[in-house]
Amino acid sequence: MKRLIIDKINVEDLKSIISEIVTNSLKEHQQQDDFLNVTQASDYLKIPVTTLYDYTSNKKIPFHKKGKTLHFSRQELSDWMKNKQGKEVGNELLK
Repeated sequence: MKRLIIDKINVEDLKSIISEIVTNSLKEHQQQDDFLNVTQASDYLKIPVTTLYDYTSNKKIPFHKKGKTLHFSRQELSDWMKNKQGKEVGNELLK
């Protein structure tokens, strides 16, 4: 980690610098909505690949399909794990 020695900077300028750094960091994070393949999603959720395929075929989990390839948004999976019950996926309500 780099060290920064700040000398003779007023509080408002320091607040502005910190705010800009945090804002930029959040923007980068939002733009990096990682998409995972089946194996990565299985590892991330700590479930077998077969279970993941079962969840997708029954629309129990959020996923995206391009051609025959499944993709999973890390953010959507995270949200799904936080609130499995009552979350709508497609047109079905999970139970």
